[in-house]
Amino acid sequence: MCYDVQLLKGKLKKLEKRYGAVKPTEEVLELPLRVSGFGNTKLPAITPDEPHVVKALYWGFVPPFAKNAKDAGIWKNRSLNCRADTLRHKLAAHENSMFKQAANKPCVILVSGFFEWHTLPDGKTKVPYYIGLKDGETFPIAGLTATWHDLADPNRTYTGTTLCTTAANSLLGFIHNQPKGSEDYRMPAILLPEEIPAWLDTSLSADDRLSMISSYPKEEMLAYTVANFKKKDFRDTDSGAPLPPTDYGLPNVPTQIDGAGV
Repeated sequence: MCYDVQLLKGKLKKLEKRYGAVKPTEEVLELPLRVSGFGNTKLPAITPDEPHVVKALYWGFVPPFAKNAKDAGIWKNRSLNCRADTLRHKLAAHENSMFKQAANKPCVILVSGFFEWHTLPDGKTKVPYYIGLKDGETFPIAGLTATWHDLADPNRTYTGTTLCTTAANSLLGFIHNQPKGSEDYRMPAILLPEEIPAWLDTSLSADDRLSMISSYPKEEMLAYTVANFKKKDFRDTDSGAPLPPTDYGLPNVPTQIDGAGV
């Protein structure tokens, strides 16, 4: 699902208008422009214990039953995203889930945008899209956290976060399609700024919190095709600016998509 995000430092320095009296730490301001979940990377996040501080949390959730550092690394890459609706169903049915203990440990992740791949009819060719809000502001994504303690090393702890996902709106449904006709399209669980206090309210039950999540209004979103940000030259020459639109000249692959028209 969502494994690559964009963090514009200029936006992270100016959060007060949208989120109130919040300040990013220096570590947050040193994060790279584009962050991939597959690596020892961190994301800007707000937690209930410090709601006025944007801190950096590792991207990747480590469940408490991880036995050692090697085991933790495996679980981290499996838990970059959490299907909020599936977790809610499992909690209601008293089924096991690696996210169960994190359901009452919320956080809010702040990003400037994220990237998804659109698969062409051949099932092999993929084109990257950048997706953000029309107003260009950062936006909050619902997240869950947990701190893992390594039993083999009492001094080793790891606090990570997972991004919650939900059913895609039609904009993300077009972009984040799947080969072989799958229709299980997903998108990040984007919150409205005014929903942040409720999401971070630890007095809420996990069911009440997860029930807040819904597909974000497509009318407030836009997307455009970009160069392959996974290539080495883009990683090594990070200019600090967002990637510009790239026209691939492919039929049925629009360079820019206004969510209101999808």
